[in-house]
Amino acid sequence: MVDGGGPAAAGTGTPGLLRGRVHAGDDGTAVTRVELFFDLFFVYAFLEVSRLMAADFSLTGLYQGTLLVLLLWRAWTSCSWLGNTVRMDQGIMTPVVCGLCVVVLLMAVTVPTAFTDEPGLLTGPLVIAVGFILVRGTAQLLFGAVIRRTERERVSIGRLWTPLVCASLFLLAGALVPPRLPEGVDPDLVRLVLVTAAVTSDFGTLRAINGRSRRIHSVRHWTDRHALIILVALGETIISVGTSLGFEGTARITVPVIAASMLGMVVVAILWWSYFDVAKPVAERALHDAGPVEQTLTGRDAYSLWHLPMISGLILLAMGLKQSVRTTAAEDVHPWRGIGALVLFGGVLLYLVGLVGFQRRVLRIWGRGPLLGAAATLLVLPLAALTPPLGSLALLTLTMTVMVVADQTVFRQRHRVLHELADESLAGEAGATPKELFVDLVFVFVFIQVVVLMGREGTWHGMFRALLVLGLVWWAWCTYSSVTNSVRSEASFLRITLLTILGIALVLGIALPQTFTTIPGGLPGSVVVAVCYVAIRLLLVALLCWRGGIDPRVFRRTVVTMIVAGALLGGAAVVGDRPDTAATATIVTALWAGALATEMVGNYQPGPVSWQMNSIEHWTERFELIMLIAFGQVIVAIGLSVDWQELSAGVLAAVALSALGLAALWWAYFDTDVIVTQRSMRRRKGGDRAALARDAYVYLHFPMVCGLLVYAFGLRTNLMVLSSDPYDSTLLGHVALYGGVAIFLVANQLFWWRSCRQVSRYRVGWVVTVLGLALVTYPLPELVDLALLSLTGLLFTVVETFTGRERRRLRARPTTAAG
Repeated sequence: MVDGGGPAAAGTGTPGLLRGRVHAGDDGTAVTRVELFFDLFFVYAFLEVSRLMAADFSLTGLYQGTLLVLLLWRAWTSCSWLGNTVRMDQGIMTPVVCGLCVVVLLMAVTVPTAFTDEPGLLTGPLVIAVGFILVRGTAQLLFGAVIRRTERERVSIGRLWTPLVCASLFLLAGALVPPRLPEGVDPDLVRLVLVTAAVTSDFGTLRAINGRSRRIHSVRHWTDRHALIILVALGETIISVGTSLGFEGTARITVPVIAASMLGMVVVAILWWSYFDVAKPVAERALHDAGPVEQTLTGRDAYSLWHLPMISGLILLAMGLKQSVRTTAAEDVHPWRGIGALVLFGGVLLYLVGLVGFQRRVLRIWGRGPLLGAAATLLVLPLAALTPPLGSLALLTLTMTVMVVADQTVFRQRHRVLHELADESLAGEAGATPKELFVDLVFVFVFIQVVVLMGREGTWHGMFRALLVLGLVWWAWCTYSSVTNSVRSEASFLRITLLTILGIALVLGIALPQTFTTIPGGLPGSVVVAVCYVAIRLLLVALLCWRGGIDPRVFRRTVVTMIVAGALLGGAAVVGDRPDTAATATIVTALWAGALATEMVGNYQPGPVSWQMNSIEHWTERFELIMLIAFGQVIVAIGLSVDWQELSAGVLAAVALSALGLAALWWAYFDTDVIVTQRSMRRRKGGDRAALARDAYVYLHFPMVCGLLVYAFGLRTNLMVLSSDPYDSTLLGHVALYGGVAIFLVANQLFWWRSCRQVSRYRVGWVVTVLGLALVTYPLPELVDLALLSLTGLLFTVVETFTGRERRRLRARPTTAAG
């Protein structure tokens, strides 16, 4: 599903200014890593939209959120068309995409004030308008510049500018006109009308797309890109469920809260299944078999248009789930108030309607399962409105379950035929499967909660303990990745087990900020986390037994280390219930450290028996994706740090600098290292390959993830005090900011050395510079700190890009041996 990168041919007919700097895509092009990085910023943007609607839980707030979703969707689809035409990871496109990432993040952090007037020049409506124009305009400009066709086709492409120009003028008017209206005229209503006109105008661009103005160059890229944005929206829904009680980690954890969260997860899982089980692969096959013009028209209608109600439905569902879990936590046994039930059930209904339209447009069939689910949702809605939120969630879960059962029984004949087509389409896929990516989504939330735990503790000791918790979570994920690399199956037992792991991991994430504390009246966080961890490990052992063929030595060692680690965690939970003293805290920390050491040291087995893999591509892609998840957590941390702060040039500059610094770290890992290491894996055999898989991925990726999360904590600590006067920086936040970057870079260099046996003088210089800056910049304001750190990263990135000949040579070297 992810393109590994590599050389690409220059775009045919590219103008002289861009010739050699922009490369054309082809029929085999897959989604590139830089596009996945770009999509992470939309995760946070969609999250902010759902939070905006939840904060103003009314019809007006719902309509405002809908307009923002439509604007964000058009910004995203314009870039998806561009990415299908040119290689986004080649030439000048990578820095262009990184610049657009900054723009999208600035739009996202201003979502809470998108329809309000703030004093000063940088108002929320203006930032949203300018950001939208930059993203849409850049994509449209590059698309027109790199495509040189007949005069008739150029005219057709030129017509796509008219709706965009009109939409831009309406958006600018919506930002600038309302504050200047005379008294007696409602500025909010005028702004809503102008933004509505902008959205209506811009959607005219989609209808203007035809076989002359656009063409789908890679069906695989097109379908995977939209499938991944559906996953992004599902991930945003999972985060909304997990953070329903806020990002502070101080709310009580109760059985009803866990029950509501689990029911919400089941609903999300069923919606995931309704798209990825057969609809996505069969639609991809049908699109591939269509002619060029029909591909473009179907791609426009089925993907750019019919995926929109699915995305919108998931965002509404996220808001409804958040409200239901929040109300359940407040122990409110009364029926829904206002539009709560309508939003919850309406989100599911809208998603299913979009799915029905998608299937009808591509496959020319009416999806019986989604139609039944939509009808049942409408039927149950009046009863749900009279039921407390927890009961409504149970009714919704039951309704969705009926849809699944109907597909497996009443509609089983058609479902079996479609499944055979889907299996043929998926045959030969060696990368991560959709079900694995879906389980990974919960780890975005778990990583967020690790940073929340760091913030709750607020001490050096607390940061260390948070990293211990992260270590056990990391070990569970690595074991899960190893099992799924060996077990390549779509059996029902595997699916049910993975879904169970997903639910348990969600509960673990909810309780994680209270691992070392207990809120009066709530469940003990330490017990919940320990039980969840042991349960996940037991399920993974069950999968190993179900697979069969496991080496007895590996099995015995796995079981022994799991039992010892579980006993240590149980002891930590017992000791943690005693009065909170320094001695108690030290013992608990020692027990957690012992549990982590037991897992990571006890399972460090020499020889080829422990970390064998069936697919190198799958193994490396899994770790690349978990790194992307860690980068996504940093993005969320940046946004939440300035959440609801007063907009100012300083705040927006800090956000932009943080995004640029993160882009430099992303480049340090994804530009060359992952490609060269994957090739090194292919060249090795037997024990050498297993040892490289263990060392470079399991053990050296962990400190890289630690560095990113510590960096996220440092960003959060420093960005949250930007509005303070005088500056209120802390030594812990300062050290975390610079130390997180240094930890990541040192681990990244070790990763490079383990695979190539080389030392990069650029990375060493980058680490030394960061450590030197950390010593001298503490007295400086936070904005200066961020500027120095981010600009240092960009400087070393540029220097290495243009002068690092050896790394470029290794990156371009073709693979000489197959895995």
